[in-house]
Amino acid sequence: MGGRGSGGHNKLSDAEKKRRGTFRADNSEAVYAERQAAKIVVGPWLSEIPEPEYTLNAVGRKKYDELTGELLKQSKLTKISVTRASLVALLHQKFDHLAASGKYPSAHDVAKFQSALRELDIAQHAQVTAPGGAKNKFADCGFSNSRASPFRLRTPGKTRA
Repeated sequence: MGGRGSGGHNKLSDAEKKRRGTFRADNSEAVYAERQAAKIVVGPWLSEIPEPEYTLNAVGRKKYDELTGELLKQSKLTKISVTRASLVALLHQKFDHLAASGKYPSAHDVAKFQSALRELDIAQHAQVTAPGGAKNKFADCGFSNSRASPFRLRTPGKTRA
């Protein structure tokens, strides 16, 4: 089973098939190349980080570079995501300015920031992990009422008199 010329790894060239008289146009190398080309995903993704759409200071630019760098790494950088990343960076810059003057951002700005950050879809499938070796904060809360525990809050089968 298998062997040379069986169509697996050792495929014959079109010239060899024509020489043998077994050439079929629907199984030619050109058809295989077209099938492979159809599997390539073409989209509006950018291959490098463009300039932000808004004028940003150092704080906003740092956030913009952080977000767009992560989007580029995940192959999600498009013109639309650049616009959203610019908006998030602008709002982050505004929050930093307000915090420096001792003020809080409005709830509307916070909602816009969270919405735009969510739409960037950067860490959508990230797993939540606890820090290694962290103590369970409920370990010392009291006695366990599980069947495996040596202590019981009530003994089964006895009722109060």
